[in-house]
Amino acid sequence: MTGVKGIRCLALVIALILSALTFAEEPVTIRMMAATLGIPAPNATDPRSVGRRAIYDEFHRRNPGIRVVNAGGLELPGDKAEQNFLMAMAGDTAPDVFYVNFRLYTNYVEQGFCRPLDDLIARDPSVLDRLNLTIREVITSYDGKFYALPFFQVAQGLYYRKDHFLQAGLDPNRPPRTWEEFYQYGQRLTESAPGRVGFSFGASPQSQAYYWVNFLWQAGGEVVLPAENGFWRASIATEPGVKALEFFRRLTLNKWEGRDGKTYGPVAQVSTSHADDINRGKVSMWFSYTNDVVLNMTDINPSLLGIAAMPAGPAGPYNEINAGMWAINARVTDPKKLEACWKFIQF
Repeated sequence: MTGVKGIRCLALVIALILSALTFAEEPVTIRMMAATLGIPAPNATDPRSVGRRAIYDEFHRRNPGIRVVNAGGLELPGDKAEQNFLMAMAGDTAPDVFYVNFRLYTNYVEQGFCRPLDDLIARDPSVLDRLNLTIREVITSYDGKFYALPFFQVAQGLYYRKDHFLQAGLDPNRPPRTWEEFYQYGQRLTESAPGRVGFSFGASPQSQAYYWVNFLWQAGGEVVLPAENGFWRASIATEPGVKALEFFRRLTLNKWEGRDGKTYGPVAQVSTSHADDINRGKVSMWFSYTNDVVLNMTDINPSLLGIAAMPAGPAGPYNEINAGMWAINARVTDPKKLEACWKFIQF
């Protein structure tokens, strides 16, 4: 009996050891929600998804003790997509790491969603080495702390089709530098082929305002200005705002007689199929962020694309900047999970 009991005890000890080892090797799982920036499906074949999938695969290869998974929850399409995140934060599907941009940043910080990262940054200040100074100013403007870190930084620039420039008799190595040149180039490009327009705006009010605000800054204006008692006041109804609106109206309404005697115009369209028209070659110039040129414009041969600074208005060639940033959920308190989230952001 003693021998049997000894064997049983030994077997039990071995089982406990194996169980403990298995438990110790269990990877730390971090959940992320990032809309189109999450982990793509394994069967996705478009270049953007393939490239992004490779990044996650490499992170897992370098960090075998960490697994990144997409956070689940209800999915809403279109303009309601951001509600997915808010519902997840209110429920039990909240992500540990999530995407935030400038438009959402202050709101998320005020809601208490984002954990301050300053203590983590202090351990590795090199994560700030590539941070644009203006973007840093925006990130720390709330109370001087970092609540998210960029994994990409962008500016809006002028994209244009080099082949369209050549067809219109324009130099593809000399994009328009001023509002007047921008308008004149747009006229030449519009005349260069049937069904072609020099520039394009999306049809929704949000899309038009999204691009128009660059004209406001180029005219020397601001959307809002500080007021008394910590408030802000709208400052669009100013002389720069008038100049920016007049230029927008000129682009989207004015017509002219071409060199062949035909009536053309306007230079810019306001289209419900803005992105598709660009990909189909109907548009010669447009504004977009200066990142992922090949991956975002998969229907256009990249060798045909030029990118330039915005055309300068009366105040200069000003443009929007933005950043795609990762934040850590303020609810993450487990040291191992926090370390895993930070390793992901560092990577």
